[in-house]
Amino acid sequence: MLPIHREELSWTTGLVALAVLAAGLRLTHLLEYAQHPIWHDLTVDNHYWYNWAVWIKNGGWLGETTYFRAPLYPFALAGWQWLFGEGLWPARLLGIASGVVTVLVTCRLGRHLFGVIPGLFAGLLVAVSPVMIYYESEILAESPFALTLVAALWLSIRAGAKLTTGRVFWAAAIWCLAALLRPTALLGLPWLVLYLWWEQRETPHLRWQPLVPIIGATLLFLGPVITRNYLVAEDITPIATQGGINFYLGNHAEADGASAIMPEPYGFNWQLTDIAWIAENDEGAALTPAAVSRYWFGRGLIEIGGKPLNWAVSYLKRIGFYLLPDELANNRAGEPWLPEFQLLSWLPVRALWLVPLGIIGLVLTWRRSSVVGAIGIWLIGFVVITALFFVNSRFRMPLLPIFALGVSGFAWWITAQIRERHWTGLALGIGSALVLLFAVHFLPLPSAPTTTAAAEAASTRGLRALRANDYPAAESAFRRARELAPDRPEVNLNLGAAWMRLGLVDSARSAFAAEVERWPDRSAGWTSYASSLILTGDTSAAIEAAQRAVMLRPYDETTTRLAIRLAPLHLTSTGELIDLLALAWSRTDSSIGVAREAADVWTTLGDTTRAVRWLLRAEESRPGPMEISDQLFRPDYLGWLDNWRQQQAEAATQRSLLEARRGNLVEATRAAARAVELDSTFVPGWVNLISGHWTTGARRRADSLFVMASERFPGHPTLRRLAPLLGR
Repeated sequence: MLPIHREELSWTTGLVALAVLAAGLRLTHLLEYAQHPIWHDLTVDNHYWYNWAVWIKNGGWLGETTYFRAPLYPFALAGWQWLFGEGLWPARLLGIASGVVTVLVTCRLGRHLFGVIPGLFAGLLVAVSPVMIYYESEILAESPFALTLVAALWLSIRAGAKLTTGRVFWAAAIWCLAALLRPTALLGLPWLVLYLWWEQRETPHLRWQPLVPIIGATLLFLGPVITRNYLVAEDITPIATQGGINFYLGNHAEADGASAIMPEPYGFNWQLTDIAWIAENDEGAALTPAAVSRYWFGRGLIEIGGKPLNWAVSYLKRIGFYLLPDELANNRAGEPWLPEFQLLSWLPVRALWLVPLGIIGLVLTWRRSSVVGAIGIWLIGFVVITALFFVNSRFRMPLLPIFALGVSGFAWWITAQIRERHWTGLALGIGSALVLLFAVHFLPLPSAPTTTAAAEAASTRGLRALRANDYPAAESAFRRARELAPDRPEVNLNLGAAWMRLGLVDSARSAFAAEVERWPDRSAGWTSYASSLILTGDTSAAIEAAQRAVMLRPYDETTTRLAIRLAPLHLTSTGELIDLLALAWSRTDSSIGVAREAADVWTTLGDTTRAVRWLLRAEESRPGPMEISDQLFRPDYLGWLDNWRQQQAEAATQRSLLEARRGNLVEATRAAARAVELDSTFVPGWVNLISGHWTTGARRRADSLFVMASERFPGHPTLRRLAPLLGR
């Protein structure tokens, strides 16, 4: 054993070295990552967290309804953005910083369990883990979640070693913070109570002492979230409402156990509007987000009860995914992703040996330390609970520091056996490790879900090119995706979209026809098919396709707008059109696009009174609650919000024109003023406002507004054309 001062020196030196190593590897990976095409090609969850954080930073901290996902990560990211600015580099650096601290806390816990050298070795394994580095570089909650889990375990063990109110309070507080990242961490609170109760078994009068600080920490850290959910949405939800749908996704008959896939016709591309519509349609009433979550939890239980034996096999398979040597893809097309990055492909710490050796290490050291046993019980409970949902590399990643501790414990145990000359025990331990490694690699354990990674990667390249308006590149990528996986959903849909952009309407129509033939229950294919039929002049077939699309997804705005556009071509009375528009408005949750489409239809039919009424609805419409908005998962969410405001301004401008056409010049001017109020960057609103004041005789006011507009939009062609009319 090292002298105390040398031990502390070695410990401090080791921590500094590991911090430098961990930070260096992660920054090197970021530099390599920044050169990769997928740096800007965020996954849906990356977009969700990033957009939510920007929303909070810009003043939306209170929110509008019950949290769909746990809120701590976006609030932390918003604070980080406030300090260091928006952008992908600052956002990714938050995960990197969390990862470096995770390395150090793992060392601290390892030292408490096994000593200085094993603690540093555990930290080293975490520092050089390519899976840890990869997910820490993403804009995801997994990096801070891993940190809070390890920190909570360490603080809990400290509290058990020396029971004080402060130690117990902070252990419970970190468990609460972990739950605010992922609610499955709530398991840590009852585990903490039982662990401290066990540690005080020889002092019965102290057994109940920890309850007060644990309850206090819970009320302090979780209480505000529960209260906020009730005050904002009048919905009693402990943290978030995502649990119900995730439970269903892991347990329905078609679930693969590793991904968030719904039964057809939704598949991977289901949306929050889908799950809300299905729940409300089945229940026959409007539901709060918490009620929607309860509905899907109930559906999951029905699936389990319908075929309990099949479910048991599926559940054991999900537990087996924790042992698989494969890195199961999450929602990054083209995974496995480690070979994509040179640095990550070089690093040797892989789950294929870290997990089984970690399990063996925890089992072997359990007998020597009740503390290790307590951690093992927590780990088993966490795996049992999380396997009720779905398991992949992303959700296994926060447990890798625990498995690293197990590997370190295994090495510590081997040295202890050699030092104590327990050759039989040593042979049994090493033999058990070899057997488990053999089983993981060669026995028919649950296999990973099969994916057509190459086709997914090609589709991703195509979508990226489509967003960049590089239509030839998009066509090439989508062709490749169809060659690799001709039966996958949306391969023909995407290829048809590229052909439409290239002006190849007949080719696009044939692609859309192939899509609806192969996937007749998917609405998007019918919507695109109807659009192509309109362009080729087959109106009757377009009407049938649009009606089929609306039947499949009556709440979809794009589909509904197309159906409204076609409605005058087949409806025989004004009453039918009025009923159709009212139904469309209610089903699409008062969509601004539906209101504007309805106004266009009435304008075309010459009924300006009804057109004005629908334009007023468009002006007064509001986006749905941010927390349950499908737009939050998309790259253009902030632009979508700006576009909503511009659409309101456009509706007010259109109303101004209609009122002027009807001779209501004063009302037309008011509508133009409303347009400028809604979006002061919308030049047509300014033009109508200036023209309205000039026409009604308020020429000094018109002149003043023209000067203001000219200063705001210097050289704008519309304003230049207006100048001669104002005598300028």
